[in-house]
Amino acid sequence: ETFSISTFYKGFQDPIEVVQIPTAQGNFQPINVGDATVYGTEIEFRKSANFISSGLENFFFNGNATWSVSEITMTDAEFLARQRIDTARASALGMITDLNRKRDLQGQAPYIINAGLSYDGSLTNGLEVGLYYNIQGPTLTFTGGVRAAPDVYSIPFNSLNFSAIKTFGKEDKMRLTFRVNNILNDKRKWEYDNEFGDDAMFEARSPGTRISAGFRYSIN
Repeated sequence: ETFSISTFYKGFQDPIEVVQIPTAQGNFQPINVGDATVYGTEIEFRKSANFISSGLENFFFNGNATWSVSEITMTDAEFLARQRIDTARASALGMITDLNRKRDLQGQAPYIINAGLSYDGSLTNGLEVGLYYNIQGPTLTFTGGVRAAPDVYSIPFNSLNFSAIKTFGKEDKMRLTFRVNNILNDKRKWEYDNEFGDDAMFEARSPGTRISAGFRYSIN
């Protein structure tokens, strides 16, 4: 059983981000952007279910969660480009814009949560079973600003997966596996983001629910 809490802080000098090119749809270019910082907290635990009943000693609750704040200070070129675009859009909509010099760092989710319930009978009956859930917050995927295009953020994807492994035979040389991925049949989505509330879809995918089974025999 484990339980831990940790904090972290990272600094990045001129990190590289992938920027979309509005004049060539579907094309992207890596460029150096302003300095960035990331800080946050992580909690991790693994707890046996034997506190409920001694007969549940092989069942475990496990999970980890990370909360983080990322900030990147825009270069003058990016800030002026975003300011020019936002001012024009705000004027057309009769609104006022107050652009911040800082924004999210690409690829850094504000939170990530993993949780699971597992059974570990590997030392007794050779059976291991688990049900696992994962989700992460809206994440900047493609940066727009400096190229006069809106940012693209991923939408939280609810990932629920099941797996079962059974080893058997002489010296446990045979193994059966069964897995079900994306039980909730959730969809992966990315949206354009802007402060005026008219977010539009950038891309959507339907990975579907995938079921797989396998058998392995070890000759060693």
